[in-house]
Amino acid sequence: MSFQICISPEVNCVFAQHIGFVPGEGLAAVNEAISRDVFRPGMSFMRDTRQMSLPEEFDFAWFKKDFQETYEKEHALLQGTKFA
Repeated sequence: MSFQICISPEVNCVFAQHIGFVPGEGLAAVNEAISRDVFRPGMSFMRDTRQMSLPEEFDFAWFKKDFQETYEKEHALLQGTKFA
């Protein structure tokens, strides 16, 4: 696992720190967060990706498409979630 999760109900936010790039780990972090008892629908989701290097093809358009097709459609619990 290349990430750590911390969920803070006090500030209504999920914090995910990513350490290195592993394909599919972004969705794995979301899956782990929503499986925890303290997660509530609508929580903000903040990712710390400072320790990652991404392949060049992972540009803004790729992330926009990935987010809309994967996160929003597969996880109704993420409706209204703000990602950073």
